[in-house]
Amino acid sequence: MITATVLVFVIILLTLAHFYLNCTLVKSFSALMAVLIATAIAFSFHEVLANLLISRGYGLSWAFAGCFAGTFIIGFALLRTLSDQIIRTDIDLGKLPKSIAAIVCGLLTGLIISGNVLVAMGLMPVQHKIAYSRFSADSPLNLSRPSVPILNPDGFVTSLYTWFSRGSLASNRSFGVVQADFLTRCHLNRYHINDDVPAIASSKSLVLPPASKRPVRTWDIPETGDVTVVRIGIVDGSIPDGGARNNAGQIKFFTGQLRLICKPNGDADNLRGLGQAVLPRGFLVYRNPRAPLEGKQYSEAELGTIIDKDGALGIREGKLWVDAVFKVPAGQTPVAFQFKQNATVSLLGLTQTPTTPEIERELDAEKETEGDLSQTF
Repeated sequence: MITATVLVFVIILLTLAHFYLNCTLVKSFSALMAVLIATAIAFSFHEVLANLLISRGYGLSWAFAGCFAGTFIIGFALLRTLSDQIIRTDIDLGKLPKSIAAIVCGLLTGLIISGNVLVAMGLMPVQHKIAYSRFSADSPLNLSRPSVPILNPDGFVTSLYTWFSRGSLASNRSFGVVQADFLTRCHLNRYHINDDVPAIASSKSLVLPPASKRPVRTWDIPETGDVTVVRIGIVDGSIPDGGARNNAGQIKFFTGQLRLICKPNGDADNLRGLGQAVLPRGFLVYRNPRAPLEGKQYSEAELGTIIDKDGALGIREGKLWVDAVFKVPAGQTPVAFQFKQNATVSLLGLTQTPTTPEIERELDAEKETEGDLSQTF
């Protein structure tokens, strides 16, 4: 965390000095606009570019950090060059307005640049004591106490883009929904990176059973109450080929790498606006793995618990099947399920129903038929 704090101060001070010594009033304002637009470009396109590279076997775990940093740097450089070509004259209002503009725009630009640098660092597949990490692998995992750098610049730029995505950059898939609690997701996914648990998978690695099999259902668990259980399949293949295997050829993940995105009941028919990320409480496992039809039981799991094929429902039809258990807040409805940094499947249109023995037997049948893959994005 000291590294991140020092880096923030250095970037802000250097940016402020550059603005004060070299920028006119108009150039100060144009540079601030350029860094804002470059930030929007980086957040908007880094995931698409990273998934494209990953699908071709390039970059893999480094793709997200590289694409975010690359799109921001290239976008900022091009916009600054373009503004310098367009702005041939300057408006001289005197030394005081020039100095005020340089200080204000320099501070904001430095804060935004440092925020983007920290976002890129948060996407790196690295866990080390000198690296920037909100959840250090050397400490117990506690989401309520993240290590936040001074001024929280990455939180600032993330909140800024979330606001943009709900306004002028609004689309059918709001960043505030599909990337709810973005920074926690980035830093949490690499918590076990040193244990050969990748932070990424293929963007196409998630599948759902058909809607007729009721993959989203309600269980009443003693001492826990009503919970939401989601049956999900993880493709057993290499990441470039659409799966989620690590370098050893295994599917490994930990509890905190699964997320359920929820929205208020009255607005749960779309992916616009703001969403809330809910993490699992545990999983359903077979009472007797050799006889699945004998039924399942609830197994509580901490967020840092590593899961492999032995801790799930087994591999059938080329997928590792998982029953993830969530405590959805009152008044909220699940709209999407996420796995690691970049795999998401939509739950729109699926009805959550109380489970029955018939539903569970149908889901646990020897042959699973995957659902509509067009729901992944």
